[in-house]
Amino acid sequence: MTELVRSDEQPGPGELRDPIVRKELKRAGVWIAMVGGALLVWQLAQPLLLIGGAIVFATMLDGGTRLLGRVIKIGRGWRLLLTVLIVIAFLAWVGWLATTQLADQFATLRDVIVKQIDSLMHYARAHGVRINQTQTTEISKEVFNSAGKLTSALGANSSPS
Repeated sequence: MTELVRSDEQPGPGELRDPIVRKELKRAGVWIAMVGGALLVWQLAQPLLLIGGAIVFATMLDGGTRLLGRVIKIGRGWRLLLTVLIVIAFLAWVGWLATTQLADQFATLRDVIVKQIDSLMHYARAHGVRINQTQTTEISKEVFNSAGKLTSALGANSSPS
């Protein structure tokens, strides 16, 4: 009582030998691969950026070494060392310059804010609000306590203008 499968029957919708099912499986596989690739890139974003940055940095070092090779006829290792020292000196200079300018700008900002607070207090007094000078001083001290520490720390590295 075994039924024989006739050769003229078409495959059912659940069978993998159906061309439509195979086409849809390929399409689904592409979508799954795209989603998986996007998730992989999302998870590996920081390492990929680090690797990209390292490649750019290495290219810059190699370019500097080759450029120095046109001017100075010494070994490649010494030119690379000289390039690295130049890069370090440049970064130190940029850090120093940014720190001094930041300290100067922060001190200017502090002076402007103090003037604005005084102006606001004067306006409030002119319109009938009673404010003690000691309250104003206490408010200013509280506002600029941490900012003053930052200014003095940065100002110790800056030269007077």
